[in-house]
Amino acid sequence: MKTKTKRMLHIAWASIAIVTAAFIVVLYTDTNRKGAMPKPGTEEYAKLNEGGFIIDMDPNQQLAFYKEWAKYPPYSRPLGLDQTDLLSPNQANEPAIPVVQEQAEGCPTDPKSRTPCSKPPRISDISCSLSMDKRLSVGVEDQKLFVECHRTVEDRLERLPIEITQVVTVNQTTKQRLASPIFQGDDGSNGDAVANDRIYTVVLRPGKQDWGWMNVGVSITVQKLSQALTTAWFSSPRIVAEFKPGMSDFIQEGHLHISVPVVVHKAGYYLFQANLLEQGGDHTPIATSDWKGNLEAGVHLVPMVFFGKIIRDRDVNGPFVMQNLRGHRLNLPVVPGELSALMRTGGIPKNLKQDEPEFEYLPVAAEHVTRYYSAHDFSDQEWTSPEKDDRIRFLREMAQKDPD
Repeated sequence: MKTKTKRMLHIAWASIAIVTAAFIVVLYTDTNRKGAMPKPGTEEYAKLNEGGFIIDMDPNQQLAFYKEWAKYPPYSRPLGLDQTDLLSPNQANEPAIPVVQEQAEGCPTDPKSRTPCSKPPRISDISCSLSMDKRLSVGVEDQKLFVECHRTVEDRLERLPIEITQVVTVNQTTKQRLASPIFQGDDGSNGDAVANDRIYTVVLRPGKQDWGWMNVGVSITVQKLSQALTTAWFSSPRIVAEFKPGMSDFIQEGHLHISVPVVVHKAGYYLFQANLLEQGGDHTPIATSDWKGNLEAGVHLVPMVFFGKIIRDRDVNGPFVMQNLRGHRLNLPVVPGELSALMRTGGIPKNLKQDEPEFEYLPVAAEHVTRYYSAHDFSDQEWTSPEKDDRIRFLREMAQKDPD
């Protein structure tokens, strides 16, 4: 049993190490500019952010790219318009899908078979979508879903009347079904925005026991055709910590610090993230900031640090606005700090069984607008750290050993 547990520990540690390395050393090949960092907003930059890394670079390219990447620290990175997952982290829009008019026939029963159906499905000119007002619900609050079907008529969308025949919500962790919707319809009440606009609203009310991913299936009838739509959201009913008013901002060692009051109700390992944008003008995205660490129950001031050189390089003056300040508590048997300590001491973690969701979220904080700053008030110095020096030293050694 001890051997098995040690193996699990090493696997967990190796996984963290691999993920960390993937964030620190991103490999990218540019055939025109070897080792060059793609500019934000370009197709190459978007592909890089999506994980489309090409790893056939020689060590000299790796070294050049890492040095470019490591101008800024891992905890504060440049933010671009293409990073919609960071700019709108709680957005829950789903694409419309076409409605099947006639089902396929003569299809193989083996799911691995590549043999086509003898009669393919017939697709109608109707498309339907199931979207939500948010991907994450915190506390015991209602979750609203929106169902809409349409067809294109003379280059315009015509919404169609639908009938919602069934709504089923299942907790992915416990497999328990949520209670039936407290409302579904299009009459302008109970959270439905506009009566008879043919955007139908479904209101679900999760309870304190409904924690984790909630899978939703909605069955509808439109123009005598049946269609099933699915989506999911994360329900975090327990308020483990809260952001409070009273944020302040200042420059320290050439970087923008925004001090955030946090009341922690449940001690644990927390992670916070935020975005910095231009407050006026084009609302230019500038930078991200991450903070992580252990917090005891009580009131804390968490420093969200936006690296000075990013602001200086973007050449954007304040005031700035910090948006989408969000956070969560890691609900894991062993958090990163404990795992590191166990690896150093040779200890074995206990109670590795995980039968609860891995995260407990905070309600999103209000925006904070800073006072005026000039871009030249911030440091132009690149990030320095022992781990950066070690990585560069390692890549240089690899480059010297490379026969090419």
